[in-house]
Amino acid sequence: MPAIRHYHCLTDIEKGEIIVLSKNNSHGKIGKELHIPRRTVSSFLQRLETRHSPYNLPNLDRLQKTFTFFDRWIVRTALIEMRMPFKELKSIANILVSE
Repeated sequence: MPAIRHYHCLTDIEKGEIIVLSKNNSHGKIGKELHIPRRTVSSFLQRLETRHSPYNLPNLDRLQKTFTFFDRWIVRTALIEMRMPFKELKSIANILVSE
């Protein structure tokens, strides 16, 4: 079974450490020292050189299709009516969301 990968954004401290260490060390050595994959170090330094900024671009996720109160209603109804199939719950709610 393959190993599960956990992705996370570099913290500002990690970014600063990479920048400082990049002056005298290889990407592989920086990765080993900071316990970060070498490819992550290389990608970060390449983006830093291209954008001239260590900050990530804004995340342009899709807008949420339902409101918070409606999400709570769906969860509460699903917990109360545990034997109700999802298709039936979806038809009661009358919304266009995926399963």
